[in-house]
Amino acid sequence: TTDGSDPSQTVGTIYTAPIPVSTNTTIRAIAYAAGYDPSIIMEAVYSFTIPISDIATLRAQVTGSGNIYSLTGEAVLTYQNANRNTKYIQDATAAIVIDDNSGNISTTYNLYDSITGITGYLNPYNGLLQFVPVADPGAATSSNNVVVPEVRTLASLTSADQAKLIKVMGATITHATMTQFPSYATNMNVSDSSIPSLTLRTFPNTDYAGTDIPLEPVTLTCLVGQFNTSMQV
Repeated sequence: TTDGSDPSQTVGTIYTAPIPVSTNTTIRAIAYAAGYDPSIIMEAVYSFTIPISDIATLRAQVTGSGNIYSLTGEAVLTYQNANRNTKYIQDATAAIVIDDNSGNISTTYNLYDSITGITGYLNPYNGLLQFVPVADPGAATSSNNVVVPEVRTLASLTSADQAKLIKVMGATITHATMTQFPSYATNMNVSDSSIPSLTLRTFPNTDYAGTDIPLEPVTLTCLVGQFNTSMQV
């Protein structure tokens, strides 16, 4: 059978020639022979990747592991963290977070490397759209690329800005009890002239861990996040 149902002597087709497969297909097969018990049902799942040219188009696709997309255009790595093998990638159209908890990307990349052919599926997680890779895309296709952070106000951020590298001018960072950035992920408050408070979510194991939270407004270079309906940086 090629429709996902269990085959039997009365269900399915007897195949005597190769089976053409050009779309996502599950083939199930069973063998019968006179004087023998039927074999167990064997299954093969064939998945075809859907080529997508840029990240903005990728973000508009259907979510779920049943749809595997291959990003055919170059995407620049703007941030990475060993926690869940997280990577942030961006092109001229948009950005997206790679959540690779299974470690399917085995190639080591440097910041601002370009990666071509990242293949995976889309997974919404508490409002944040994640790209979950299913294979290793291989060596970087270019290095030392330049991504200029987009200057934004906190109030202007929307879901379309998820994972973008941005710069916020005159940002004030506060925490009720902490005076230094921790080595683990936690929530802080950040404000600018456009909004009195937004959540700043720190990453674990960063180079700013252990440094003092600035007392004066700063120019904040950060990545855009989202938790449910609330924007974060």
